[in-house]
Amino acid sequence: MTTAFRSGWRDTLLDRLTSAARLLPRGRTTAHRVVWRALGAPRRFVGRVDGQMFCVDANDTDISTTIYLRQEWEPPSTAVWKALLAPGQVVVDVGANKGWFSLLAAPRVKPDGRVISYEPLPRNVADLEVTSAANLHHHWRTRPVAASDRPGVAQLVSPRDDHGTGWGSLQRDIASGDNVAVDVQLVALAEDLAAQGVDRVDLLKMDIEGHELEALKGLLPMLREQRVAQLLVELHPKLLGREGVDELIRMILGCGYEARLLDESAMSMTRWRRAADGAGDRSVIDTMPPISGPEDSTIRDRGYFKLLFTLPIRES
Repeated sequence: MTTAFRSGWRDTLLDRLTSAARLLPRGRTTAHRVVWRALGAPRRFVGRVDGQMFCVDANDTDISTTIYLRQEWEPPSTAVWKALLAPGQVVVDVGANKGWFSLLAAPRVKPDGRVISYEPLPRNVADLEVTSAANLHHHWRTRPVAASDRPGVAQLVSPRDDHGTGWGSLQRDIASGDNVAVDVQLVALAEDLAAQGVDRVDLLKMDIEGHELEALKGLLPMLREQRVAQLLVELHPKLLGREGVDELIRMILGCGYEARLLDESAMSMTRWRRAADGAGDRSVIDTMPPISGPEDSTIRDRGYFKLLFTLPIRES
C-alpha cells in the first residue's frame, strides 16, 4: 500500500482554514481557493471528510474537491449506503473512484469487516491508497483492476483534462480529443473475490460507466448461489444500451433478487440530505418503489438510474 504521501503542517492548516470557510454564508469555495493558492497550491493534500482523512486531488473539480468542500456526495445514494452498512460486513465497491463510498464503509464495518475497492484508473488508485493509509484502515484494500466477466487487458478511456479525473469507462471510444486511453487489467469478479478469500459479500456498489453487465456476469456464480446479499447498481442505458439494461435486470431478478429504484433526481430533497447526514436510517429503503422487471414503467424511459437489488426476507 502506498504510504509515501502523508499529511503535513500545510495540509493541516489548509484543512482548518477550509473548515472555517465552510461557515461562511457565501463564497466558501472562493475562500478555500484563496487559502489553497496562498499555501502553494498543492496538487494533492489530505483533508478531513466524514471525520476521516481524505486525499484531495485539487485538479479534480468534478468529484474530489466537490466531496471535500461540500462534505457530501450523491445524498440519496449515501443515505441508502449508510442504511445498509453494519459492523462485520464484507463490502465491495466496484468503481470506487476517489473513494467516497469506501471511506464511509471502512469505519462502519469496523476492523472485523472488510472493504475491497475496485478501481482501475491509476490516478484514482493512488488517491485511494493514500486515504486508506492515512486512516490506518488495514481492513480496506484497493484492487487496481477493472471488474469484468473475464481476465485480460482493455482500454479504459478517461478525460485528458485533469479537471475531469473522476470517471473512466471501458465502453466509450477514444474518438474525442478530450479523452485519453490507458491499458488496464480485467478480472472476472467472482474469481478475483475468491482469490481475496471472499466467499460472501454483504453489500456491493457498482458504478462503472456502462460495463455493469460484463462485471455482473463475472459475479454470476455468486449471484446464483445468493452469496451477495445486497447490490446498489448504477445504470446508463446510453452506455449499456437498452437491451443490455434489460438483460442485466432479468439476470439478477432471475437469481432470486428483488429490485427497488433509487431516484437520484430527488437529490435536492431535504429528507435525503437529512438521511445522508445521519447515522443510517433503514426507513429510506421503504421510500424506494419496487421494480417488477425491465418493462416497469417507472424505469422504462429513464436515461440514468440506480437499482437496489436485495434478497427477499425469508419468514422463520
